[in-house]
Amino acid sequence: MRLGILPGQQRVLQRALKKARKFDDFRGRTRRGFVLTTLGGLGASIGTFFVGRYMAGRAESAPSPAIVGDELSQRLATGSIDDLVSAYPTFLLLLERNPSSAAAFAGYARLVDAAVRNEDRTLARHLVESAATAPSRFSGLADLLRPILRR
Repeated sequence: MRLGILPGQQRVLQRALKKARKFDDFRGRTRRGFVLTTLGGLGASIGTFFVGRYMAGRAESAPSPAIVGDELSQRLATGSIDDLVSAYPTFLLLLERNPSSAAAFAGYARLVDAAVRNEDRTLARHLVESAATAPSRFSGLADLLRPILRR
Protein backbone atom coordinates (compact mmCIF):
# COMPACT_ATOMS: atom_id res chain seq x y z
CA MET A 1 0.00 0.00 0.00
CA ARG A 2 1.25 3.41 -0.94
CA LEU A 3 1.25 6.22 1.43
CA GLY A 4 -1.66 8.58 0.95
CA ILE A 5 -3.86 6.13 -0.96
CA LEU A 6 -6.21 4.00 0.97
CA PRO A 7 -7.34 0.60 -0.37
CA GLY A 8 -10.83 1.96 -1.14
CA GLN A 9 -9.35 4.86 -3.05
CA GLN A 10 -7.06 2.50 -4.91
CA ARG A 11 -10.02 0.36 -6.09
CA VAL A 12 -11.92 3.47 -7.19
CA LEU A 13 -8.85 4.66 -9.08
CA GLN A 14 -8.43 1.24 -10.78
CA ARG A 15 -12.11 1.16 -11.83
CA ALA A 16 -11.83 4.68 -13.21
CA LEU A 17 -8.74 3.76 -15.24
CA LYS A 18 -10.45 0.60 -16.49
CA LYS A 19 -13.50 2.62 -17.61
CA ALA A 20 -11.23 5.18 -19.25
CA ARG A 21 -9.47 2.41 -21.20
CA LYS A 22 -12.83 1.02 -22.31
CA PHE A 23 -13.95 4.47 -23.41
CA ASP A 24 -10.69 5.05 -25.29
CA ASP A 25 -11.03 1.68 -27.04
CA PHE A 26 -14.64 2.45 -27.99
CA ARG A 27 -13.71 5.92 -29.18
CA GLY A 28 -10.81 4.51 -31.21
CA ARG A 29 -13.01 1.83 -32.83
CA THR A 30 -15.70 4.39 -33.60
CA ARG A 31 -13.18 6.80 -35.08
CA ARG A 32 -11.66 4.04 -37.23
CA GLY A 33 -15.15 3.01 -38.37
CA PHE A 34 -16.03 6.56 -39.41
CA VAL A 35 -12.72 7.03 -41.21
CA LEU A 36 -12.97 3.72 -43.07
CA THR A 37 -16.63 4.32 -44.01
CA THR A 38 -15.78 7.79 -45.29
CA LEU A 39 -12.83 6.53 -47.32
CA GLY A 40 -14.92 3.66 -48.73
CA GLY A 41 -17.71 6.04 -49.75
CA LEU A 42 -15.23 8.43 -51.32
CA GLY A 43 -13.58 5.60 -53.26
CA ALA A 44 -16.96 4.31 -54.45
CA SER A 45 -18.05 7.76 -55.64
CA ILE A 46 -14.79 8.33 -57.51
CA GLY A 47 -15.06 4.88 -59.11
CA THR A 48 -18.68 5.51 -60.09
CA PHE A 49 -17.71 8.85 -61.61
CA PHE A 50 -15.03 7.35 -63.84
CA VAL A 51 -17.15 4.35 -64.83
CA GLY A 52 -19.98 6.74 -65.73
CA ARG A 53 -17.68 8.83 -67.88
CA TYR A 54 -16.32 5.72 -69.60
CA MET A 55 -19.78 4.30 -70.30
CA ALA A 56 -21.15 7.65 -71.47
CA GLY A 57 -18.36 7.88 -74.04
CA ARG A 58 -19.12 4.34 -75.19
CA ALA A 59 -22.86 4.99 -75.51
CA GLU A 60 -22.35 8.08 -77.65
CA SER A 61 -19.98 6.39 -80.07
CA ALA A 62 -22.12 3.31 -80.76
CA PRO A 63 -23.89 3.67 -84.12
CA SER A 64 -27.46 2.56 -84.56
CA PRO A 65 -28.06 -0.82 -86.26
CA ALA A 66 -29.89 0.82 -89.18
CA ILE A 67 -26.88 3.01 -90.00
CA VAL A 68 -24.52 0.05 -89.73
CA GLY A 69 -26.76 -2.01 -92.04
CA ASP A 70 -26.99 0.75 -94.65
CA GLU A 71 -23.25 1.35 -94.57
CA LEU A 72 -22.50 -2.36 -94.89
CA SER A 73 -25.02 -2.74 -97.70
CA GLN A 74 -23.48 0.19 -99.57
CA ARG A 75 -19.94 -1.08 -98.98
CA LEU A 76 -20.83 -4.56 -100.28
CA ALA A 77 -22.77 -3.19 -103.26
CA THR A 78 -19.94 -0.92 -104.38
CA GLY A 79 -17.06 -3.27 -103.51
CA SER A 80 -15.56 -6.00 -105.61
CA ILE A 81 -17.84 -8.59 -107.14
CA ASP A 82 -15.94 -11.40 -105.40
CA ASP A 83 -16.61 -9.85 -101.98
CA LEU A 84 -20.27 -9.33 -102.89
CA VAL A 85 -20.72 -12.93 -104.07
CA SER A 86 -18.94 -14.35 -101.03
CA ALA A 87 -21.09 -12.24 -98.66
CA TYR A 88 -24.37 -12.54 -100.56
CA PRO A 89 -26.34 -14.06 -97.60
CA THR A 90 -25.52 -10.99 -95.51
CA PHE A 91 -26.33 -8.70 -98.39
CA LEU A 92 -29.71 -10.37 -98.98
CA LEU A 93 -30.58 -9.98 -95.30
CA LEU A 94 -29.74 -6.29 -95.52
CA LEU A 95 -31.79 -6.08 -98.71
CA GLU A 96 -34.84 -7.47 -96.92
CA ARG A 97 -34.37 -4.92 -94.13
CA ASN A 98 -34.19 -1.92 -96.49
CA PRO A 99 -35.35 -2.79 -100.02
CA SER A 100 -35.85 0.82 -101.11
CA SER A 101 -32.14 1.63 -100.91
CA ALA A 102 -30.38 2.49 -104.16
CA ALA A 103 -27.29 0.59 -103.01
CA ALA A 104 -29.43 -2.49 -102.40
CA PHE A 105 -30.79 -2.39 -105.94
CA ALA A 106 -27.33 -1.84 -107.44
CA GLY A 107 -25.88 -4.73 -105.44
CA TYR A 108 -28.81 -6.98 -106.37
CA ALA A 109 -28.29 -6.16 -110.06
CA ARG A 110 -24.58 -7.02 -109.73
CA LEU A 111 -25.45 -10.33 -108.04
CA VAL A 112 -27.91 -11.19 -110.82
CA ASP A 113 -25.23 -10.44 -113.40
CA ALA A 114 -22.73 -12.68 -111.55
CA ALA A 115 -25.29 -15.51 -111.29
CA VAL A 116 -26.09 -15.31 -115.01
CA ARG A 117 -22.44 -15.21 -116.06
CA ASN A 118 -21.37 -18.08 -113.77
CA GLU A 119 -24.67 -19.99 -114.08
CA ASP A 120 -24.74 -20.36 -110.32
CA ARG A 121 -28.02 -22.10 -109.47
CA THR A 122 -27.71 -21.69 -105.70
CA LEU A 123 -27.16 -17.96 -105.95
CA ALA A 124 -29.94 -17.65 -108.52
CA ARG A 125 -32.39 -19.52 -106.29
CA HIS A 126 -31.60 -17.26 -103.33
CA LEU A 127 -31.93 -14.15 -105.47
CA VAL A 128 -35.33 -15.24 -106.83
CA GLU A 129 -36.55 -15.94 -103.28
CA SER A 130 -35.40 -12.49 -102.17
CA ALA A 131 -37.09 -10.84 -105.13
CA ALA A 132 -40.40 -12.38 -104.02
CA THR A 133 -40.27 -10.39 -100.79
CA ALA A 134 -38.82 -7.22 -102.34
CA PRO A 135 -40.65 -4.50 -104.30
CA SER A 136 -41.68 -5.01 -107.91
CA ARG A 137 -38.56 -3.40 -109.38
CA PHE A 138 -36.59 -6.52 -108.39
CA SER A 139 -38.94 -8.88 -110.23
CA GLY A 140 -37.62 -7.81 -113.66
CA LEU A 141 -34.11 -8.79 -112.63
CA ALA A 142 -35.37 -12.05 -111.11
CA ASP A 143 -36.90 -12.99 -114.47
CA LEU A 144 -33.36 -13.10 -115.90
CA LEU A 145 -32.55 -15.88 -113.42
CA ARG A 146 -35.47 -18.22 -114.15
CA PRO A 147 -33.78 -19.88 -117.20
CA ILE A 148 -30.83 -20.84 -115.01
CA LEU A 149 -33.16 -22.48 -112.49
CA ARG A 150 -34.92 -24.53 -115.23
CA ARG A 151 -31.69 -26.16 -116.38
